[in-house]
Amino acid sequence: MLADTMPSADVTLGTNAVTIVTPGVYEVNYYLAVGTVLTAVSLSAGVRIATTFIPSTFQTRLLSLTSGIVFQGSVLVTLAAGDSLNLAATALVTIGVSLSDGVNASLTVKKVSI
Repeated sequence: MLADTMPSADVTLGTNAVTIVTPGVYEVNYYLAVGTVLTAVSLSAGVRIATTFIPSTFQTRLLSLTSGIVFQGSVLVTLAAGDSLNLAATALVTIGVSLSDGVNASLTVKKVSI
């Protein structure tokens, strides 16, 4: 959950999700900074509509024992009213992941056309 809610219009802000009210083409920007881990393993992350990753946002990285990694990107996507977007991470095995210090995750959704 965001510490401070930013101004918004034509979306509904939920717990860790943004739900689209007005259909159209949206610019989706995302950022996720993951800290070091105890076991090197692959982690995938991206933006989902409900439980399905938007393919162009889905990225896989090998987590490091010595340095953090960043997932980030920007895409244009057509969204329907009621689509609920969230930033998510997944791995093939259960792992403990800590986010990096400071700004460690963000998801912005901006309508660019009808």
